[in-house]
Amino acid sequence: MVTVDDRGRVLDPGYLYIEGDRIAALGAGEAPDSLRAGASLMMDASRMAVMPGMVNAHTHLFQTFIRGLADDKPLLDWLAAAIWPVAHALTGEEAHLAAMVGLVENLRCGATAVIDHQYVHTDPANDDGVCRAAADTGVRLLLARGWADMDYPPPFIETPERIVAETTRLYERWNGQAGGRIRVEFGPLIPWGCSDETMRRTYALARQWGAGTHIHIAETRAEVEMNLQKRGSRHVEWLAALDTLGPDVQLVHSVWLDENELDTVARYGAVVVHCPVSNMYLASGVAPVPAMRERNIPVALATDGPGSNNSQDMLEVLKTTALLHKVSSLNAMVLLPEDVLWMACRGGAAAFGQPG
Repeated sequence: MVTVDDRGRVLDPGYLYIEGDRIAALGAGEAPDSLRAGASLMMDASRMAVMPGMVNAHTHLFQTFIRGLADDKPLLDWLAAAIWPVAHALTGEEAHLAAMVGLVENLRCGATAVIDHQYVHTDPANDDGVCRAAADTGVRLLLARGWADMDYPPPFIETPERIVAETTRLYERWNGQAGGRIRVEFGPLIPWGCSDETMRRTYALARQWGAGTHIHIAETRAEVEMNLQKRGSRHVEWLAALDTLGPDVQLVHSVWLDENELDTVARYGAVVVHCPVSNMYLASGVAPVPAMRERNIPVALATDGPGSNNSQDMLEVLKTTALLHKVSSLNAMVLLPEDVLWMACRGGAAAFGQPG
């Protein structure tokens, strides 16, 4: 029993007792006779490990059908070659099927909760299709309804009024559905596609709802330079100036953060979502995860979308996370297995808005 609790307990052997869809008891050694007598089904998990479900804290499920179409390209070229053409044609039913396949893959790879940054709204039914897939598969889903209102390909730009209206509709229709498994939040796409005014407006509404905000930041050096030229600030500096940082904000990638930005993230208590496989595929860089952990910044792990990973395998992410930071720091002990597992479970719960 790998508990991933505050003490990092590993119970060997251990037992787990489930009533309905809740863990009712766990402990070291053999299960008490009283629990055995009340069990309708007993499973022998000897020579196995039992652990919490992981949280895949950032993906794009619609990309399930486009994996492998644009490998070996940097981010902005990859978007133009594969993502935008397919996204422009995506229908609600296709989004539902892609999400079904992607969520089943997540479940088979150990992730029971998923944050989907769903930014393709060329068919208004796309978002509902993803939520229906979560309801059908039993996954916990946090739908971050993505948006861009400037400097993005015209088919994907929305007015602030539509962004607020559609996210409100989704929140009223889906938030708390499927026994509370489905929730909705705002998902501003990227700093260069989001205006200051709409950022403030959506963040204020999210706080009013008690919901979060999920955004790609500092994924590539080029994007940071774009913000410096346009606004005169780096990404985290921009968010702080807008007063749109806090524990309810998930900062996806955070590869190109400087020391001042790391201190700012720590001060505001925002959560970083680390996507090592995607960052390596796109040659985006190495996020300063050890420096984040030194500052007690909550770090979650994620696969990113299948289009920039080719997989939804969180176990692969665990191994990649450890190896990437060992080789980049030249320190074999910089991240231990229990550190990486903590990020996948407890860090992921912080990103999901349900910390343990």
